[in-house]
Amino acid sequence: VARIHSLRACGINTTQLVRATAAPTMAYGTEVMGMANLHLLNARRLCAKAVAPIGGGKALDAILLGADGSAGTLDVAFSAHTLPLGTWAKAVWEKWQPVAALNTALAHAQNTVLASGDASWAKVIGPAAAAVATANRIGWTFTSATHVRRTHGPDLDLSCDPPCVVTAAVRHDVRQWRLNRISAKHGALVPASPDH
Repeated sequence: VARIHSLRACGINTTQLVRATAAPTMAYGTEVMGMANLHLLNARRLCAKAVAPIGGGKALDAILLGADGSAGTLDVAFSAHTLPLGTWAKAVWEKWQPVAALNTALAHAQNTVLASGDASWAKVIGPAAAAVATANRIGWTFTSATHVRRTHGPDLDLSCDPPCVVTAAVRHDVRQWRLNRISAKHGALVPASPDH
């Protein structure tokens, strides 16, 4: 982070640097193993420190929201969610395995990873478990290998919805997940009823 601040002092746009290099590097291998909650938190902290002005007392999610604006994906949370879920969607779409085999893998992953209700990242082994745990973090539930129930949007049918549609839905729901985290810490920012 000290080097990032040195680069910024030299006039280099560190936000663009982080967008181009940091998030993709930190998410390497995520499509197979996912990104555990603590790993994701630490990666997001590094990104936020790199793009925020020097000083303390800043809100992690607010910094990343500000850096992303309405359409950006600098926040490593986007890669951490789109890679495992997008890879699963691609596996279904391109028929990498028969649907029956994908259903078996998914059922085993759900029984293992979600046994206690919340995702146990210590039990994530392989792409099916990574997809289940990642989906759980943003409020998605796999009802089968090809069907996903979303909290903040229409359900997805991975056999009909192409991977680009799934990726767009993931990005939408990651934005909602981040906004929910901001409103949980700063409830006054989100009024209970419209204020106009």
